Amino acid sequence: MKPPASAYLLASLLTANAVAEDALVPVRQSSVLVAPLVEAGPKIDGKLDDAVWQKAQPLRHFGFRNKAVRYQTEGWLCRDATNFYFAARCFDDNLAGLVTAFEGRALWKNDCVELFVVPEKKELFYAHLIVTCDGRTHGSTWVPDEWGEPTRGKDVKLLAATGREPVGGASATVGGTSPSRDTRRGDTPPTKDTPPTTGDTPPTVSAWTMELSVPIAAFGHPITPQSVWALGFNREKHSDPPEVSSFQGGFNRPREYPDLVFGEHDLVVDGLGYRNRGEKELKYTLMVYSDKDKTFPVFNGSLAPGKYRPIPWRAVHTPLSEGDRFHTHIVVGDRESIQETYLLAAPAKKEEPVDVSKIPPGRFAKTVLDDPSFFPVSVWLQPAGPAEKYKAMGVNVYVGGVDSYPRPKDREFLDAIQKQGMYAICPYKKQYVEEKLFEHPAFIGWMFGDEPDNVNQATGQVGRTPADLLSDLARIRRDDAAHRVYLNLGCGVANERFVGRGATDEQYADYPKACDIVSYDVYPCNSIQPDGPDRLHLVAKGIDRLRKWAGPEKKVWCWIEANKISKGEGRAPTPEEVKTQIWMAIVHGADGYGFFCHSWAGPQPSVSAISPEMQAALAPVNAEVHKLAAVLNSPTIPDAAAVKPSMGSRVDVLVKRHEGATYVFAVNMYRKPEKATITLKGIGDAQAEVLFEGRTIPVKGGAFTDDFAPYAVHRYKIAGR
Repeated sequence: MKPPASAYLLASLLTANAVAEDALVPVRQSSVLVAPLVEAGPKIDGKLDDAVWQKAQPLRHFGFRNKAVRYQTEGWLCRDATNFYFAARCFDDNLAGLVTAFEGRALWKNDCVELFVVPEKKELFYAHLIVTCDGRTHGSTWVPDEWGEPTRGKDVKLLAATGREPVGGASATVGGTSPSRDTRRGDTPPTKDTPPTTGDTPPTVSAWTMELSVPIAAFGHPITPQSVWALGFNREKHSDPPEVSSFQGGFNRPREYPDLVFGEHDLVVDGLGYRNRGEKELKYTLMVYSDKDKTFPVFNGSLAPGKYRPIPWRAVHTPLSEGDRFHTHIVVGDRESIQETYLLAAPAKKEEPVDVSKIPPGRFAKTVLDDPSFFPVSVWLQPAGPAEKYKAMGVNVYVGGVDSYPRPKDREFLDAIQKQGMYAICPYKKQYVEEKLFEHPAFIGWMFGDEPDNVNQATGQVGRTPADLLSDLARIRRDDAAHRVYLNLGCGVANERFVGRGATDEQYADYPKACDIVSYDVYPCNSIQPDGPDRLHLVAKGIDRLRKWAGPEKKVWCWIEANKISKGEGRAPTPEEVKTQIWMAIVHGADGYGFFCHSWAGPQPSVSAISPEMQAALAPVNAEVHKLAAVLNSPTIPDAAAVKPSMGSRVDVLVKRHEGATYVFAVNMYRKPEKATITLKGIGDAQAEVLFEGRTIPVKGGAFTDDFAPYAVHRYKIAGR
């Protein structure tokens, strides 16, 4: 892959192609956007050639919260009587590397534009819109429930199209200013009618484009001239090298977004400057000042229709340095006034593409995962709200969920679960790296997207190959080599007849190379047909395979069903069946397990659907695992036991030795009764305590016999052996 030699220039297409690399970059902190009313919207074809975009609100000069970015984006927005219209040009010199593999809830992991529309600035009740670089969309709203708390509303129907274009010619001037214009230096007086140029010809680069139409009615709020909404216009760049950026603020952070207003405004923000989108000349007063200035220059001038004026921010009296802020305030007559605040940041550092052949080794810092008395029991993609209940159930790890719900999220999410003594594996995001989320005491690892081994419905191929994930691993290791990387595979690990199984056997064997913790999910009672409840042993089959592929050095986890997951022929497991699956996994080598809590079986989907009765039943099961954590984390004694069944079932065992005692963990693998004799090497006559059952069994010459009900679990301790 060609290194992006023009990466810095690409980031500066709008701002300053000829500015020295050590120049400070203004990053927008507050602003106001206008939603201009037009007679008719554009044709949604992914081509940015409609005249209506000349009348739209431009969005230029992207950053990310308080940081500069390398790759710029241009956006536009307007509305007619029934729809909002959005457009974007996403500069990228690696169009061949655009990521399009993810589906469903993971759609944002593709190269995409994400919009957060916040009616009436009610930050809990926003709409989240996604358009991927290949034109797929998703739109959903958050609405108040009976408690006034956010709950998912209806999906929003979106009409979108995307395209590709070279940039550098006439097509780069859609909506006004060419991205080659210099609006950073501010060294041209604001009395000129045209934006300043650098005198240099920008490199020829490429971009992917999108156009989007969204029904205004979908947001559930009427628009008036007095309405003030908020808008987050964000970009996920996953082509190599990856980067996230935003017109202002971060992702899923409504309080950081610019105001969106709907009155008649001829003056609009346009990058680091202003534009007259009206039909008449505007006379204005412009003030530019920093937090350090007691006095500041005032510029008076006029702006002809369609003309642009840069902000001379370097004209402030007091010299500015990194971390300083400056403010702009432009007034037109007595009816239009727009203020902005910028923070000065260092230019983004150039980042070369990753070299998969040179993945840095993990040098793991010690976390709770290295504590011999800690056994991970997790939940998948859950909000922080139920953390106290999950803690009472015996859960101690969240996998995902950190960025999935409105509040709390990100660092506040980790703060919330830390109060319950819990830990989290977080999705890998550049935002989290830049914010050093990995330094939080509740952080224990990074994670990939879910089930890359399943079929990509759009292409019919495997969602993401091991080679794809190795590239991601290289990025993660480069950013943070001190924490483990987690990967979850689908049920095709154990169920080869699963229709969504996309990976080959060879690929399955390679997936563990891209992670440090590998897991998978199979839900026999819910999803395996026919006779799923009689095939709980698939849990063990999958663990055997992961353990073989991963080798002894990597951790192996799995997910356990605990409720009715979806409508259909399957059913919820009983507490006894859940217990059996847990111990089948442990006996076959699992270093951790977790519960899948989502359900689509009822009238409304639920993300936290484990019933109170099931939680109460599982609490003692998990408590027993935690009591045995130090034993389970001790080395396994291979070939230490032989099992002789007598009634046609199968009993599998795991043997450990800890603090002078021998432990035997045994599970009846089938729904058949069994009377099995277990013979242990190196054990003579003794007594075996049957843990948590209040009984003992005599051991004669290292052998003992016990009854196993269907799917029964027994744990034995032989002291002093």
